[in-house]
Amino acid sequence: MQINWSSRQGSQRHSNNDAAGVGIGRDFYVAVLVDAAENNCTDPSVAQKFARHWCQLVVEQALRLNQPLNMTYLMQLLQNEQRQLRHKYLHEVASYCAAIIAPDTGVFSILYCGDCLAGVIDNTVGPEATWLHQPHTLLHHYNDLTVISTSTSHAGGRPPPQKLRSTLTRSLSAKQFDQADTLNGVLPPGHSLMIASDGYWAQDSEDDISSISLTAGALNIQSNTDCDNLFVTQEHSTTQSVTQSVTQSVTQSTSKLERLMGMRKPNSPLQKYRLTPAGQQLFKEDK
Repeated sequence: MQINWSSRQGSQRHSNNDAAGVGIGRDFYVAVLVDAAENNCTDPSVAQKFARHWCQLVVEQALRLNQPLNMTYLMQLLQNEQRQLRHKYLHEVASYCAAIIAPDTGVFSILYCGDCLAGVIDNTVGPEATWLHQPHTLLHHYNDLTVISTSTSHAGGRPPPQKLRSTLTRSLSAKQFDQADTLNGVLPPGHSLMIASDGYWAQDSEDDISSISLTAGALNIQSNTDCDNLFVTQEHSTTQSVTQSVTQSVTQSTSKLERLMGMRKPNSPLQKYRLTPAGQQLFKEDK
């Protein structure tokens, strides 16, 4: 598949706390976007690490599923992992959305918690996405999604729309496990599947703006980001040709390639790769 990742820091943020992960399976792909909240009580880098930790964890758990589209079982696995967050990420909060798609059929499943949205883009019309669900925010709770404003006051004594949009009713945190929602669908030919942070779909330049899209076609990964926040994980049984196509797609302008080739033993751990901000070199990461 063609995978495009775009991410940049918001004007009112100390760091870019969005992260994405991509999993390459034998007959399916996994994509996840995590948007961590900026916490004034901790080092800004902790939120970054939290987002990266959870996106890698979701991808790795999804790749190990015997039935890739079994989102109920995936949620059970994630609930077990959530209990471990208190050891390193006690005060962090995030939204996330994950997609598992079979490229041959276009069948996909979405798992979402918080204000990251999944949508479908008709590439024959333009880049605008049709969102498939509503965010878990107070704005959705009030059934008032028609106008998103940055005003600081609101008539009638209700909180301003901006406050409603940014207040989550479900989220990822160490303190409790909020159940994610799921949906299923089929991606029509000529369409792309997109996952976006709230900064993207709300067009809020003060917040981090990130999106990842998946389009049918030969494997090609493009990254346009201002920090190290895209991770690509290959299932152990994926063939050498997949690794090679990923390498070529992001290292075409480099003079020195990492030695990432070679067949892997059946029970060896997942291979993890990290894309640089420029998206021009692929590094292997040890498990």
